Amino acid sequence: MAQLTVLHPRESSSSIQSEIDEFGRSVIDSVVNRKGLTFSIEVSDESEIANISGRLEKFLLLLSAASGGTMARVAPRFSDDTLPALASLTRELPAGWKAEGERTIRYGRARQVFVSVDRPLQRSGAESRPDRLLEVVSAHQVTADWFQTRVQPRIADQTELTVAYYGVATGGQSLFSEVTEDHLRMESHGDERHHFNAAINADSGWLHYGLPAAV
Repeated sequence: MAQLTVLHPRESSSSIQSEIDEFGRSVIDSVVNRKGLTFSIEVSDESEIANISGRLEKFLLLLSAASGGTMARVAPRFSDDTLPALASLTRELPAGWKAEGERTIRYGRARQVFVSVDRPLQRSGAESRPDRLLEVVSAHQVTADWFQTRVQPRIADQTELTVAYYGVATGGQSLFSEVTEDHLRMESHGDERHHFNAAINADSGWLHYGLPAAV
């Protein structure tokens, strides 16, 4: 099968930060203006995922305090991903936040819900359904089948929902690899940017993605 190579520049720490900043601006713009777009960002390790997603969650929670809305964060592991992220967010928020159950933080009229693949919410009513932003962190550890079965049905009618995927390139098949291929294929057809690369590539200044050429 013919291969299509999509190139994204990787040159220095400043260009990596530029990718992160552009990703953040794109997600925020889609959330605020209810565009319902999807984005993905590749990083070098999972600590960077926690840093980027944590800052974005805090900003949007404060921004949405008056207008309201629900954001959700899906992560593979409860103990290693969800609990540290929840604790970090509560430390960073100003006074006034409230806990609603074990995995929801409320600030004003805005909610941030935390979901784990290995320990799903026992009760997941309408108040836990995201209508502003859905983040899938460490999406390279999430299978596409799990996402399509457990998450997609709950957000299928949310046409204004922004979805952001965070991951590390592993070479294996995963939700993140599938989303990345879809996003880069869209870009190769002239669509706006959906994929951002903030991973350090030690071999060269460019990172190559081999994709099947569209028919």
